[in-house]
Amino acid sequence: MVVILFELKKRPEADVPEYRAMLARMEEIVTAMPGYISSEDFISEDGTRDLSIVRFESLEALEAWRTNPEHLEAQRLAREEYFESYHIRVLTTVREYAFQRGEGRKSLYPTRNDHTLEFQTA
Repeated sequence: MVVILFELKKRPEADVPEYRAMLARMEEIVTAMPGYISSEDFISEDGTRDLSIVRFESLEALEAWRTNPEHLEAQRLAREEYFESYHIRVLTTVREYAFQRGEGRKSLYPTRNDHTLEFQTA
């Protein structure tokens, strides 16, 4: 799995409703792409800073998103109109664990080629 941490600071004069509409369109596109897993967004209390955590199955899936023409145009517009700054980290999963009360800690490993996960006791 590939995890992207995308931190941004919006410009004080950014048109937030317009920005949110663009984000909704980007979510519509990315969620339909093969290899997309999930995303979570967090916004600071004052609304000026965002953190997005986005997960893809592979670097190839991320590359398809990164080079999507509509996404490239949104990136250009965001740099020009909405962002004061941003910081992107691309991380790959080395190990993954989960805990579920009553079941204990589980190690997560893909066990089939269809990218579904089966839980195996660690």
